Formats: sequence, structure tokens, C-alpha cells
Amino acid sequence: MRNLLGGEPVVPSLTWETLSEVLGRRLRLPGGGITPEGVVNEYRRLYPDYSPSDVFFAAMTAGGLWKGIVVESEKRVAQGGATYTYCVNWPGGLHAMHAIDIPLVFNNIESNARAKRSAGAQTMADLMSDALIAFSRSGNPGTPALPAWPRFNVEQRPTMIFDLPPRVENDPRGAERKLFADE
Repeated sequence: MRNLLGGEPVVPSLTWETLSEVLGRRLRLPGGGITPEGVVNEYRRLYPDYSPSDVFFAAMTAGGLWKGIVVESEKRVAQGGATYTYCVNWPGGLHAMHAIDIPLVFNNIESNARAKRSAGAQTMADLMSDALIAFSRSGNPGTPALPAWPRFNVEQRPTMIFDLPPRVENDPRGAERKLFADE
């Protein structure tokens, strides 16, 4: 959401006093009684070093774009599909920038200025493109260069974290997922 909403005039002037009202106008909250104030309070608890703008982007990402990906993964598993999830945490500081995975999985870092300038870009592109090729060939994205990558399931929610080094985490950002769950 930093890419999509970073130019919004309200973002640089957000304060803890104005954040709840801005989120309340922009974020579709699930049932269950969570309020914009509750979202802000939970993010401040989870990430005490975040600024109001950081909370805005994180909540808009988790409650907006990212939530759909989580729901899709859950539905694929329920239908019996072999599902593998990943998150790009690399390159550091870009907060899993929207679409950063495209030049990486297609091993074309020259097409993206941020990827091209980032340390380890070619290593990350090699890891991700090899995983895409493996998945295309066999239905499993695992490669010798990656840790064991289990299928996604709703109990553990194993997710490949593409960072240097790559790793698998169960239910990364689970507290955020639960905050925006429709249950």
C-alpha cells in the first residue's frame, strides 16, 4: 500500500489522534466489533516502533490487499489444491513492495530500478525464478537452494519468506490476519 497510497496528501500529516478517523473512512472492517481505534491500538501493541503512517500502511495492506490473498489460499486448500504461499521480505526497508516479486521470479531485475540497485538482487532472483521453474515442472516449488517448503495448510500456515537467507515461517503476521478475519 505504500506504493498505491504513499502519495495521498493525508498520509504525511497523520498523527495518533487522526489515524483512527482516517482508517475508519478507508478500511472495511470485519464483523465482530473491531473498531478503527481497536486496529490502531493493536498495531501499536504489535509494533511499538511504528509511526502513525507505518500503522496506516500496515493496516491498509493487511485489511485490504493482503486479506484477499489469505482468503484465496484458504479456499484453494479447502478445494484440495496443492497450495504454496510466500512473502517477499527482501530487499530490506521496502516492506515487501507491491510487485517486487515480478522481476525476481522472471529473473529480470534490470526491469525494476529498486530491485536492480538492491544488494543481493541477483541471488534473490535466482532463488525465486528457480522456485517458479520447479513449480511449473512438478507442482512443487522446492529447490535444493531453499529450505523445505511445505504445502500451505490452515493449521500451521507455512509460508516461504523470501529474504536472504530464505526461511519458512508458520503464520507470519498471524496477529494481523486474525485482526481482520471475518469470523
